[in-house]
Amino acid sequence: MPRRDKGKGPVDMTVYPVDDRWKPYRSGPPQATTFDLFGAKVEHRQWWDGKQLTDFVLTLQAERGDTEESIWEDVLRVDCCHREVHAHRLYLPDPNDVYRVITPIETPEDLWEGADLAEDLVYGEWQEHLRRWEGI
Repeated sequence: MPRRDKGKGPVDMTVYPVDDRWKPYRSGPPQATTFDLFGAKVEHRQWWDGKQLTDFVLTLQAERGDTEESIWEDVLRVDCCHREVHAHRLYLPDPNDVYRVITPIETPEDLWEGADLAEDLVYGEWQEHLRRWEGI
């Protein structure tokens, strides 16, 4: 579709292609599950279209405080927007190191593979992520 310049310039008559590649999407409420990990927990949220996984978010959280008013803070989040599975390492002070791409997504099968890789990252390295979150 042509784009009109908001200023007084000429109209851009370039026809831009429609991006019709498959991408993750959300339909309806997520299936939510929480798993406890010895003072930490992982929240899974998954969206399905029939038997097809269409989107997911895994969040590793740690408990801060040891009273009734303790709170859960996000340590690591892995999601699949922007046509890629990627991790947000929320404990790192350097913003350039926070975002880590795990794998691109071009098909529903890529999403399944990315979900497996995300679980490997979260569950295989959860203790290391918690140590870094604690500053150790």
